[in-house]
Amino acid sequence: MLDFHERYGNIVRIAPDELAFSHPDAWKDIMGHRNGQEAEMAKAMWFYRPIEEPTHIVNETPEQHKNLRRQMAHGFSEKVEKLHEQSSKPGGNPVIMSDWYNFTTFDIIGDLAFGEPFGCLSGSNYDDWIKSIFDLAYIGSILQALSFYPLLKKTLLSLVPKSAQDAYEKHKVLTKEKMHRRMAIKEERPDLIEGLLRKKDELNLDVEHLVANAEILIIGGSETTASLLCGVTYLILANPEAYQKLVHEVRSTFHSPEEIDLVSVGRLTYMLACLDEALRMYPPVANGPPRVCPKGGARVLGEYIPEDTYVAIHQWAIYRREEYFSDPNTYHPERFLGDPRFSNDQREAFQPFHFGPRNCIGRNLAYSEMRLILALIIFNFDLKLADESRDWIKQKNYLTWYKPPLKVYLTPRNDKHTSISLNEEDLKMEPLFPNPSRVVTGHDDQGNSIYIDNKQIPMFRTPFNCDFAVLYQTTKFPADLNGEWKDPLVRIPGSSSSDSAVVVRVVDFPAKAKTVRYLTTYRTITAVMICSKGKEDWQARHLDKGVEITFKKGDLCVQRGTIHGWENKADKPARIYFFVTAAKPVIVAGRMLTAEGVDSGDHEKLHKIEDL
Repeated sequence: MLDFHERYGNIVRIAPDELAFSHPDAWKDIMGHRNGQEAEMAKAMWFYRPIEEPTHIVNETPEQHKNLRRQMAHGFSEKVEKLHEQSSKPGGNPVIMSDWYNFTTFDIIGDLAFGEPFGCLSGSNYDDWIKSIFDLAYIGSILQALSFYPLLKKTLLSLVPKSAQDAYEKHKVLTKEKMHRRMAIKEERPDLIEGLLRKKDELNLDVEHLVANAEILIIGGSETTASLLCGVTYLILANPEAYQKLVHEVRSTFHSPEEIDLVSVGRLTYMLACLDEALRMYPPVANGPPRVCPKGGARVLGEYIPEDTYVAIHQWAIYRREEYFSDPNTYHPERFLGDPRFSNDQREAFQPFHFGPRNCIGRNLAYSEMRLILALIIFNFDLKLADESRDWIKQKNYLTWYKPPLKVYLTPRNDKHTSISLNEEDLKMEPLFPNPSRVVTGHDDQGNSIYIDNKQIPMFRTPFNCDFAVLYQTTKFPADLNGEWKDPLVRIPGSSSSDSAVVVRVVDFPAKAKTVRYLTTYRTITAVMICSKGKEDWQARHLDKGVEITFKKGDLCVQRGTIHGWENKADKPARIYFFVTAAKPVIVAGRMLTAEGVDSGDHEKLHKIEDL
């Protein structure tokens, strides 16, 4: 399709009464909202409903689609059950991530649609059901083609492989079983089917219609999401720079898996860019689901298109056109982060969830699943693409991609934070200052002010020319002051650079001590209060290009995400208090600021302080 558009332009006739479009404005012309005088372009039934089966939310009439969507929309909120971790043995065979992703998304959609997971990750007997879904795409493409030959359709259907026909029947039978179990539950449950069950009489939905909608939920909510997760995993591993940036973002934002939730992962800007760029290069549905021109015809890209003409925009083709995307065949997440290299991209051409009143209702669900799953994997494991999957992305496409196994070496992360060691001489040294006292106040049940906690916080000796401690931190912002107070340092003994945290640190420097230059984190604002045992100027803050600022006792420095180093020039120890708050990433020339250019070994060491 891309070759056709490159040769013949933005409008190409690809079959009798069928046109393909490749221009950003075509999205609005074909799928956009209509005013009162214009008829909406309906979905082409030969594509969405190639056999006579009960209608569902995808192939339903516009008015009924509106009703179904309204009842199901509440379930597509950004709330997905926490993904259960799956351990991996280091040094073993590669993990087939394509299977693992399908099991995971299948479990999630089972939980969201029917109120109970399918149990794939815990070893259920639904593996054949998942595999049958892959065969459904194959038989679906055959049925669509046969729609153009109605007189021969029955005869040609007999030539369809029995395994493919069995897959379709298996999917229907198993979905019906699940639906009957769900309908037997009388109390209300917060799943995707609940809205339909409440309104089934009003919407005139019998069991067959409910089953048909459940079939679509299972396929649309599992297979397409798993495909994109496979695509983004392959693309980041095939592009080491992108992989390293994503690892840095995830692991500098979170200090434990418990911090990873749908709110916090929503702020992973580089991850979102990785997902969007994967959607551009590997859209789960590469072809364009067609619409049909209404009675009286319609105009698309200024051209009159006669009624009953099928029109479509094919995603893979439009996303690979150099007219709309610079360097379209290379993976560049930076194009979605304001990088000036891609300032001429026509982003309106990028519509991965389609456009208009009948766009994909599962957008929130898909992004929620992908961000949560990918963040948990990147946080917990180091990934390496197996040699046999180097050309994984070269695939055939039916309705969806026919994916070969994606093999990845998945080993527990090589976390150098755990390797910090101190010699006995360091441990026996006298502390530079007394351990700081921390007093926490609050209220009793009657609202009276009281002391909740009063204790000294021990300083930790580090191998980085300083003593270190975290005095206090919150786990979210604004902090919740209600209920029983629990010391957050008990749960997270180190400093958190989470987007939702506020952290108070204290660092003691020996006389004449100097640190390496480093970037505490690229998404914080730090207020630094200088204290010392002497009155003389003592503390220099080293910036780029030889810039140096000198402070004295009582001074305040506000660090806005800058790379820096500290030096105590005095002959007495010094103490600094750091008050760290969340901030957006620093973007310079369209690129996110990191500690590039800093000595990597020392930089990694200094970051270990945060997890002591």
